[in-house]
Amino acid sequence: MTPWIPRTALLCAALCAATAQAGLRTSRTVVVDNKSMTASGSLGTAHNSSSRYESIGCNAEILGDGDENKLVLCTAYDASGNFAFCNGWGDPQIFDLAMHIDAGSFVQFEWDANRNCSRLLVRKSSNTEPKRTLPPQETLPASELPDS
Repeated sequence: MTPWIPRTALLCAALCAATAQAGLRTSRTVVVDNKSMTASGSLGTAHNSSSRYESIGCNAEILGDGDENKLVLCTAYDASGNFAFCNGWGDPQIFDLAMHIDAGSFVQFEWDANRNCSRLLVRKSSNTEPKRTLPPQETLPASELPDS
């Protein structure tokens, strides 16, 4: 075996390892725009934020039989403490989509004048910032949440 083969193999292994770490990564902070009645952001980016307020997500709950008893409540706080919410009461499509939100999701929701969810977008892709495990933080009491 000639000496250049082991060096070539070592170089290839180093380059392949570096390539495996590459990839597009995006951080999508939570944005609340009450004027255009829309909120969006990545759950991972919100979780990893140094802001005490930044959060976004949707809760889905079944309160009885039938689609009319399916409730979705989407909420968002941006880093400045601006708050938005909408509800998807009795909308099976919004309910089913909300059930697919996980820690790696990007979420965007829109609402009408009555705060009904008029649109829900859930995006999952390899470039969405993942939720990192962080050291324990002080929990923000509900009384300290900004006014909505």
